[in-house]
Amino acid sequence: MSNERILEKIQKCMALSESSNENEAASALKQAQKLMEKHGLTSSDVLMAQVNECSTKSITRNRDKLPLWQSCLVTLIGQAFDCEAISLWHPAGRTIQYVGCGIDPEIATYSLEVLNRQLVAQRAEYMRSLPRRMSSRQKTLSANSYAEGWVLSAAEKAGNVFERKPPEEKAEAIKAFLQANGGDDIPKQETTSGGNDRRSAMKGLQDGADANIWQSVGGAEEQRRLRVSG
Repeated sequence: MSNERILEKIQKCMALSESSNENEAASALKQAQKLMEKHGLTSSDVLMAQVNECSTKSITRNRDKLPLWQSCLVTLIGQAFDCEAISLWHPAGRTIQYVGCGIDPEIATYSLEVLNRQLVAQRAEYMRSLPRRMSSRQKTLSANSYAEGWVLSAAEKAGNVFERKPPEEKAEAIKAFLQANGGDDIPKQETTSGGNDRRSAMKGLQDGADANIWQSVGGAEEQRRLRVSG
C-alpha cells in the first residue's frame, strides 16, 4: 500500500475519532495510532499530508510593494485561518497564496477576496469625500490611514487575531511543506509606509467595525460544495 493510501486511511480514522459516539471515536483513534506505529509515521506526517495551497485572483497591480493596509489585511486573514501567506507577482497582477491545512487555505483565499474588494471600495469612497483643496498625495495618505484603521477595527472584532498563533502541529506541518517546496527562497513582501492622518484612521475604525471576517466562511464552504457537486 502506498504512503498516500496509508495517510488517507489514517486521516479517515482521525476524522472518525472526533465522533460523538465515544466507542466509535476511541476505536478509530486506536486504529489510527496502530497504522502510524506500523508504518513509522508521526502526527506531523499525517498533518503535513493535509497541507494545501490556494491563490487569490489579482488583488493589486502594484508590482513592487503592497500598501501597509493591504499587507495587514493579508496577514489578518492568514492568522485568522492558520495559514502562511505568500505574495506572488504575475503578469495579471499580484496574488496572495495561502498555505495551510485542510480547507483553511481555500477559506482564507475567499475571505481575502471578499474583504479586500469591500475595503478597496470603501477606501475609494472615502478618498472621494476628501476636500478638493487637498493634494493627490495628501488624499492618498489620508485614504491609507482610513484603510489601516478599518483593518485594525476588523481585527479587534475578530478577536485580536494579530496576536493569535496557530496550533503547534499545524505550524510545523506548514513549515515543513514550505521547506520541501522551496518556500524558504521566496522573498518577503515589502510594504509602503503607512498614513499619518489620525482623523481618517478614526473614521476607518468606525467603518471597519461592520466588517466580519467570519461571515465569509459560509460563502467559501458553499462555493467549495458547488464545485465538488458540479
